[in-house]
Amino acid sequence: MKLIITGPLQQKIDYLLNRFDIEWSGPAWFTYETTDKGFPNKWKLEYFLPLDLGSHSETEWTGKHFLQRSKKLYKVHPELLKMYQGNIHSHHTMGAFFSSTDKQALTDNANEVGYPSLVVANGGKEEHAFAISYLDQWRQPHMFAASDIEIDIDIEEDDEWVKEADTIQKRYDRHRKKKGYTTNYGTTSYGNQVSIWNPGDYHERIYGLPIEITNKLDWEQKTKAKRIVEAGGQPLASVDDKGNYDITVKPIEECIDNVGVTDDQVKKELDKAKDPKERYEIAIDALEMGFMDDADFQKEVDRLGSHFKPDEVDAIHAKYMEERDNADEIADWNASFGCG
Repeated sequence: MKLIITGPLQQKIDYLLNRFDIEWSGPAWFTYETTDKGFPNKWKLEYFLPLDLGSHSETEWTGKHFLQRSKKLYKVHPELLKMYQGNIHSHHTMGAFFSSTDKQALTDNANEVGYPSLVVANGGKEEHAFAISYLDQWRQPHMFAASDIEIDIDIEEDDEWVKEADTIQKRYDRHRKKKGYTTNYGTTSYGNQVSIWNPGDYHERIYGLPIEITNKLDWEQKTKAKRIVEAGGQPLASVDDKGNYDITVKPIEECIDNVGVTDDQVKKELDKAKDPKERYEIAIDALEMGFMDDADFQKEVDRLGSHFKPDEVDAIHAKYMEERDNADEIADWNASFGCG
């Protein structure tokens, strides 16, 4: 099975991945071609609408979210009514794959026609993962993953993408403000969770520049800075008399003293962990805040796997993420969309 993503849609995906450091999701529309035997072996992403800006580990949109936008959407894009609706969501820097939660969603949404699901990321081993789920004649669900994903590289930033991203950004910001997000002397509070890492430091880890500078950069400049960081370099921002910024690579001799992918404070916290579970929880926080890279985090996953079975590792991860969430936050988040 194959998935085709056109240049404009891949550029839209890249825009959202570079703009948001947390997971996002929404409905996606696909068309497909079949084999001589009727199997849908060639899919094409035709359109998608970001509806939810979640967290570093999860994102979910509901039918109520979609109903608020669908009337206008179908009026502008009536062709979508003839396509197959599925889902798209991001894993950001964790790589694109179907987690146990994603597989369960595919199973729950399986139907006779076929339910398509696309996972995207801007880091990790894979940047795309695509699968469909369907019910057989005995109404048993099956999942079939694509072995080939073809992408056309082209196009420019579109105002519609920016507007859609602004919409979920505003809802997300309102939600954070309502929940009392505060920063105090470099310590950030998330409900009853406290992190030792400063969001400004996290921003600097992603783009290699102070947050007061990155806030003045446009999308292309941020993307360039981010790619320099990912390549192991150090971005250098210069500004002309008119206030226009230019991003270049800092000379290697000026960067040699700053080599290292995992923060020293994180290493100390990891060593102080009383058991493998606590060590893994610290690693999750470090990764999400940009103080640990994917390679070092994978080592922590492997370390946890040496103590527990795969299903136990999944359970440990799920339990920790659930503990970090406040049940009232979900209700408040849904209420921000006017639903419940």
